[in-house]
Amino acid sequence: VEVVNAALTGGAGQGGNMKALLETRMQGGQPPDSFQVHLGRELIDSHVVPDRMESLEWLYEEEGLNDVFPKDLIDIASYEGKPYSVPVNIHRSNVLWYRPSKLEAAGVAAAPTTWDEFFAAAELLKAAGIPALAVAENEPNFSGHVFENILITQLDQAGYLGLFNGSTSWEDERVTKALEILDQAFGYANEDYLSTSWADINDRFVADDGPAMMIMGDWTHGVLMSKAFTDYRWSPAPDTAGIFMVLSDSFGLPKNAPHRDNAVNF
Repeated sequence: VEVVNAALTGGAGQGGNMKALLETRMQGGQPPDSFQVHLGRELIDSHVVPDRMESLEWLYEEEGLNDVFPKDLIDIASYEGKPYSVPVNIHRSNVLWYRPSKLEAAGVAAAPTTWDEFFAAAELLKAAGIPALAVAENEPNFSGHVFENILITQLDQAGYLGLFNGSTSWEDERVTKALEILDQAFGYANEDYLSTSWADINDRFVADDGPAMMIMGDWTHGVLMSKAFTDYRWSPAPDTAGIFMVLSDSFGLPKNAPHRDNAVNF
């Protein structure tokens, strides 16, 4: 079985090249047997709507996945009522990582729990010469990650999901407010954010001159541990206490997979 890591939102370099290669192969009718992709619209909009993927409704039934996966998760995997990929993990993306030493140096008593508290802390950090927010923006993926964590604070669950099923307009004033918060937050980013990649943002965060805070998923804990870095703590991203922003890697079955049986077994 040939499995490709599409790395569709994983930053620059090899990930971007793999995405281009995958697109070329899928459009040219020479797909891999499967590929790693984020559960939901990332796969659906790119390859399900253009009719390049097999529905996995039968596999969910045979393997009993309908009985073990939460319905909300299956709904994310589905298009027009049919699932198109199988999730292999669950991440929480709405996590605020912060460096206690940086906050203390600026006189910030505690990690911000709201965006109002974040901007108050950011002003104190600015006065101390410390960037408040780690940002990697040499590609648009990182700002998309931060933006969705702001969107959910302005839209409730139904409103947020409505952006993707058409019941909420992207011209909604709450979306505009979320964009304004994003713009304001990036005003406190590391100065080199336009040349910093997703792959490098953790190195910027742990640097002596690095930012005090970063919005990144729960996978960050393992990354920071691997660097033997200890000056960090976490809390829910501002205004998201009680919210679990789901992110999941998944694998689907392209039409005309060259080794279909092996792909199904995989």
